[in-house]
Amino acid sequence: MKTYGGLWIAHGQGSADRHFVDENSELDAPPYPAAPKYRLKRVWLSPEQERTFYWGFSNQTLWPLCHTAFERPNFNPLDWEGYRTVNQLFTDAIPLESLNSHSTLLVQDYHFALVPLLLRSRLLKLGIPRIEHPRISLFWHIPWPHSDLFQRCPWAREIVRGMNAADLIGFHTSASCKNFKDTAYEILGSESEQGAKVAPFPMGIETPPTPHISLTERHQLRQHYGVQTQYLAVGVDRIDYTKGIFERFQAVDRFLEVNPKYRGNFTLLQIGAPSRGEIPRYQTLLQDLQTEARRINAKHANQSNEVILFRAQHHARSELEKIYAIADLCLVTSLHDGMNLVAKEYLWNQPKPLHSCPAGALVLSKYAGAAEELTEAWQINPHDIEEIASTIKDILHTPEHERARRLRRLQQQVLDHNADHWANSFLRASRSNNENSARASTQKSIAG
Repeated sequence: MKTYGGLWIAHGQGSADRHFVDENSELDAPPYPAAPKYRLKRVWLSPEQERTFYWGFSNQTLWPLCHTAFERPNFNPLDWEGYRTVNQLFTDAIPLESLNSHSTLLVQDYHFALVPLLLRSRLLKLGIPRIEHPRISLFWHIPWPHSDLFQRCPWAREIVRGMNAADLIGFHTSASCKNFKDTAYEILGSESEQGAKVAPFPMGIETPPTPHISLTERHQLRQHYGVQTQYLAVGVDRIDYTKGIFERFQAVDRFLEVNPKYRGNFTLLQIGAPSRGEIPRYQTLLQDLQTEARRINAKHANQSNEVILFRAQHHARSELEKIYAIADLCLVTSLHDGMNLVAKEYLWNQPKPLHSCPAGALVLSKYAGAAEELTEAWQINPHDIEEIASTIKDILHTPEHERARRLRRLQQQVLDHNADHWANSFLRASRSNNENSARASTQKSIAG
């Protein structure tokens, strides 16, 4: 938005949001004293709309439905009605008077699956022909499951029709693209072939220069975080059942059972940002993780250190970058994940040049979207506790030059496909796809 300008339509959730907007619920962004780069428009939701649209349908229906992590979706008709209502509210907030065939509308994520079709309907009711519609692109940041699974949703047809009205739908992986195309064809038949173009656009991270870290600084940082062992693994996640944190704890337990010489010499620092605390399943998960960490610590730890340092709190980005930099391993054991940018953040924040500190290693779930790109990582089945445990041992026994070779290749991949690359490629595809659609519509009209 800072690069291209435009209008960002977003939920007004902050306690002071209403104090800073004008009569149209808008304000300049970034706020004073920075020079404005775009406009921010707030949409106000009632507590009931937040409950049904966000906490209900988005996060207790679509989230578990799309992540095949064995969590049963909740198909509540009231939540569905709330989801439809809020999608309409956001559609109505789009200023049609400022849009034309050269405009681009980017719809972000699974919260707004219905917006593309609702906007098309609104434009057609005003008598605006399809060739003059703005470009509509939808990026879906979570996985798309197999067709037979998604069709269990009672409102699958409405969701797919809503999405298919876009000009372009982006996913992180080719697997999600295939699954969506299969779903759309099975639900809509030949109608699906006249709808959106579907393509993968793997999301990247920002790649600013990272500071040099010496061995002395590395040691001091480890002491700051309470790490007293030679080997440090790190996990950074929202506390969510899709992230495989419980399985990760079990794998560390098994690693130390099979390799007792590492007891007192291996630590997992697990950062767990609290998430969706109003949903009972997430409350239970946090309690289960705390209990499991205590059990493993009691089993393996000595008086001077703990095996698992579980920090269930939010951490600033600058602090996470330091944690990434001092870790020998990063454990990304997602049961299912659209991308998982933690994997890329860890790789990029490993010290450069590599000879300043031992090269870090990435243990990556093959069910995370990042696995499609990061082929040099140590990929694992997150449900296979034995495999994760043996992979940890293999990494600790891998020669330094081999770890460094893999890390250099992975860092280059992260750099070549960073956040700018993702945003620009998706926006270029949005524009070119609309131009192709316009030409096709014109040719069809002439032929008719």
